[in-house]
This record gives sequence, C-alpha cells and structure tokens, in this order.
Amino acid sequence: MITEATIRRLVRSGRMWRLDDGVGPRAYEKALRLAGALECLKADASNSHLRHLWFKACRGSIGDWLTFEDYADSYWDKDGETPAEEAWVEEWQWEFPSENYWHLVECVSEDDYVGIFVDGACILRGVKEGATLQDFDEQLSLLDELSQAVSEALSQIRAGIYPALINEELPHSFRWGVMRRCDFWKAAGERGRRFGGRLAEGDARRIARKLSCQPSREEMLGLSSMTMERYFRVLKDAYIAAGFSVEEPSWRGFDADDPRAWYCRIGDCREGRLFEIDQGSEEALEALVAPGMFLNHGFEVIQGRGCSRVFLVPRKSEDGLWRLGMHGHFDFHAEEMALMWEHLNDAGVPTYMHEASWLADILLGEDWVFLAPKDEYVDYLAGQEKFGRRIGMAFHLWDECEEELIDASEWMPLDIPELELL
Repeated sequence: MITEATIRRLVRSGRMWRLDDGVGPRAYEKALRLAGALECLKADASNSHLRHLWFKACRGSIGDWLTFEDYADSYWDKDGETPAEEAWVEEWQWEFPSENYWHLVECVSEDDYVGIFVDGACILRGVKEGATLQDFDEQLSLLDELSQAVSEALSQIRAGIYPALINEELPHSFRWGVMRRCDFWKAAGERGRRFGGRLAEGDARRIARKLSCQPSREEMLGLSSMTMERYFRVLKDAYIAAGFSVEEPSWRGFDADDPRAWYCRIGDCREGRLFEIDQGSEEALEALVAPGMFLNHGFEVIQGRGCSRVFLVPRKSEDGLWRLGMHGHFDFHAEEMALMWEHLNDAGVPTYMHEASWLADILLGEDWVFLAPKDEYVDYLAGQEKFGRRIGMAFHLWDECEEELIDASEWMPLDIPELELL
C-alpha cells in the first residue's frame, strides 16, 4: 500500500515539477497510462474527460518518512545539538497521527492533454508536444507508486467490495454535508455564530422582518441630492450603528474624527478620486459613478479578500433621485451589513440591500450551510444550488468541533466510481 509520506512528497513535488505544463517524455507517458487505467470507469457527470477515484494510504514506517540521519541533518532545527531518537519518533507520530489516510485522485485526458490531481492539487499536467523537459527519477518513482495505488483500488471495484469500503471508511472531509444555519450555530458554538448569529434574537427578527418587506429599488423613496461629503458622514454613522470604531488617523492624513478616516480604516481607500473630487458637488459625484466609469475598489466600505468585501454605492436613478445600494457576500459580515442597512434607512437615507430576503434567512438561521469536501474551493459557492438547496455558506470541516458538525449534518450520497458498462 502507498504510504502517506509518499503522497506528501508527490503533492510537494508536483508544485516544483509542473513547470508551466512542461513535462519529461517518460513522465508524460506514465501519466497517460495512469489516466488510461481509469478509463474503465464512468466519466464524471460534469466532465466527460474526467474520472475520479478514492484510494487509501497507510502511515507506513518511520523510515518511509525520514531516516534518523536525514531527520538530524535537515529536519532537526537546533544547531549544534544531536537529536535523540525519541524526538525523531515523536515528530513522526505528530506528523502522521493516523494509521490510514484517504485521498482523491482525478485524471483528465483529452486529445494529447493529460492532467493528474490528488486532493485537488496538480501533480502533473501537460501535452505531448511539451514533453521535452528532463525527466526526474523521483517523479517517475512517485508516479509508479500512485499508479499502483490506483490499480489496487480498481481491483476492489472489480471485486465488488469498493462501494462498501468507501461508505464505511471514507472520511467526512471528502463528503458533502448540509444543515440549517441555526443547527450550524449550535454545533459550532461561538466560532459558528460569527457567521450571521451574533445578533440578539429580537434584533435579528426585527431586521429580518424589515428586509423581507424591502420594496423594489424603484419604489423606494429617494434623496434629492448626494455628495461625497454627505456620503462619508452618513457612512460614519452607519459604521457606529454596526459596532465599528476608529481611534487613529488614516494614512491619508484624515483625523480620526473626520468621517473619511472611518472609510479609510474600515473600507478600502485605494481609489483616490473619492477624496479628490469636490466633496460638496453633486455633479462631481454623479460623474464619478456614471455608467462605464471604472473605480478601483471604490465604495468598498468593508474591505477584505473577494468573498468578504462589502460595497455601498451611491446611484442617481432615472427619476433624478439618489439611493444607496449595498451588496457583497454575506459569509463574513451579515450582521454588520444588516445593522448598517437598517440604520441608513431609519435615518432617511434610502438604501437598497441586494438579496435582502437571503440576508433575512441568514439572520434567522433558516438558510443552508454546506460542509464541502476538502478538495472543493468554497469561497464563491454561496448562492449556487446543490442537492436541490441554495448554498448560504460553504466551508470545510472544522477540526475543533468535527464530531458536533458531523452529527448535525445531513450527508449527501457519494458519487462512487463505477465501471463503465460496454
């Protein structure tokens, strides 16, 4: 059986050897044979050229990881000291705490292209014309061991024992689980409540009712004028209503009491034109937000990576009135967005929340939270539909409350590889 140490070397080496899809000729042929071995399986429903297979690896012996000499030379980090063998064993047991591990191999083969992936990590990919680089003996050896592991799993499929093995032993980290957000909060505790569950129940229900009754943008009242000066002023009040605070000046030189400092501290202030235009001119703001104008993160009022950004954008409608529009993923700032939206509208600043009914469901804990397989990229799954349910949030299984989350989830059927019937 392939060892977990071999898998880790394979994944690590895949990062070094991919070389913009260039491969050695022997490595390309081995990858092509590996992908060909999986062609006896039904193709994945999403891609007729893709096939997948779970296989098991064992912890192996300590020597499969590192010899004592290699450990002392390259792993031991205390210069001038010789490690005791007990430290070597303890480190091995810490690195590999389990007797067995599961992995997912995926192979794509189309025309002369071949790609091999393990747990979503690219091991090798390339085309025949690019198979001109030097072959690496270690890479060839690792590919041989992976091919052997695939062969063993295929033998289990042909023997009819694979489905039962997968259903009984495949870790939940490779499966899809679904639960209501309120059940997620209970299972995950305080950390889980960071995702839409920190408001008091009465506040959550009050704002959810308002969100559910939000009129269309065209039916909302509007403001006869809007300027950057007014925008920053009402935004500061909305920040305060959402629990934000600013006590230091911004790098742009605004004093902490200046509303613009709040935007610079909490939002993304790289778009300098927001500060450079005439702050008291409606015409200047209208030109800044005109259709076709590109703003570099302009009006990003809560900054973050892509899936955690929040925007509050002023727009002048065809009726000549101004309204604000709030949008962004709810994964990380659902409560702040809800409180800011409520405050702005209560203060007489018409603000339209995109996907308002969805945010209402989040505050009430009524939408769906998905546990995704560890090879799935989860940042932008929110809003998509899977298993007949809309994804409210998706994440990978958390170690610290693993059992609680497993028990709270409904686990979806696995797409177990089957032989293609000829």
